[in-house]
Amino acid sequence: MLEQLGCQVFDLGIIEDNKTSLAKALEDGAGHADWIISSGGVSIGDADYVCDVLADTGHVDFWRISMRLGRPFAFGYANGCPFFGLPGNPVAVMVTFLHLVQPALRKMMG
Repeated sequence: MLEQLGCQVFDLGIIEDNKTSLAKALEDGAGHADWIISSGGVSIGDADYVCDVLADTGHVDFWRISMRLGRPFAFGYANGCPFFGLPGNPVAVMVTFLHLVQPALRKMMG
């Protein structure tokens, strides 16, 4: 979906479920990209560290939206780079991307 928008994708791979690995990945992503998009880790489970790390490396503007299939969605900034945290469920990823991320990226892209 990103490539269809004309985006060049820089894949950070699968990140371990620990704060140190996630913080390093966000730092790497912020150094290479105009925005960061992640999938999973934004809910309230024992290994969901995205919002904690995001708060440490930048800030969380909003988290958990009132939308079925997409409730655990986060937006903020990691090391000055806009960050979109999508849910882990593949269908919820598609729904939140199409309804929230895609319009925001189009706006950012002019």
